[in-house]
Amino acid sequence: MKRVCLFNLEQAGMIIEGRAGVCFFNQVGSRLNDAAHEVLSADSVREQEGWFVPLSNDAPTDLPCMTEQLQALPQDEAVSVTQLNAVLAQISSSDQLQVDSTRFQHAYHGWLPIKVVPQGDYSLLQGFEESTGVLTWPLKVSI
Repeated sequence: MKRVCLFNLEQAGMIIEGRAGVCFFNQVGSRLNDAAHEVLSADSVREQEGWFVPLSNDAPTDLPCMTEQLQALPQDEAVSVTQLNAVLAQISSSDQLQVDSTRFQHAYHGWLPIKVVPQGDYSLLQGFEESTGVLTWPLKVSI
């Protein structure tokens, strides 16, 4: 299996699950759904086979861009599906992205299971059916 490293990713992207022959991997932070937050090592990595689709980082006026909003999610408390879906609703595409609540136990900072419904003329996923995947983004590093 071919593998592609996303450690240098500068904006959010999604990996649509499928037999693409390519696996994408990225570093992740603490669990999003756990206020206790398990301690992960610096080399905590998740991977997914599929197709990588970069997402627009443009934000509506007076709002931080999507990547900044994802990076600003609290590290020391649980994050709700509702909070995350509010961020996903701002993606500048006609596609519908939502947290995959059936896989939310596998959500980490930088790695969020999603459901994607391609729709409309401005769909990023022309010819795709309703799919599952992950949203991944660069972690904010504090020095």
